[in-house]
Amino acid sequence: MRRSRPPARSLLGATVVEFALVVTLFVGLLLAIVDLGRILFLWDAAAEATRAGARIAAVCDVGSPAVGAYVRQVLLDQGLPDAQIAVVYAPSGCDVSSCTSVTVSLQGYNIALVSPFLDYAFRFSGAPDVPPFSTTLPRESLSSAGNPTCS
Repeated sequence: MRRSRPPARSLLGATVVEFALVVTLFVGLLLAIVDLGRILFLWDAAAEATRAGARIAAVCDVGSPAVGAYVRQVLLDQGLPDAQIAVVYAPSGCDVSSCTSVTVSLQGYNIALVSPFLDYAFRFSGAPDVPPFSTTLPRESLSSAGNPTCS
């Protein structure tokens, strides 16, 4: 007995459906990988931003706005509010001659996701916010006289 093969035209619908399912999963996985890479990059950038901000704060005037501007520049986020960047001189209430150290910290920095799968997963387990980072350095000059970085 001879088996007859179905015409190729009748298998076209099944092929299109399988392709759509596989492409959807592949693109979703690709976007999830991109988002995970961005999350790790932003965590590293936040650590570097606090380190660079503390370095600027140690050599510029007490309360210099250059610290926040430099943190924003390193994070490539010009819309970052000042409330998320904390600059603390120790001991509290010190001036140029009595400060011993400066701490720059970054808190509450959120990450906008691209992948709908990761966005859905993080909706229930908590947003992928950058953890709070802080860096403390000893005081240096605390004077921006002649320092172009502080202007």
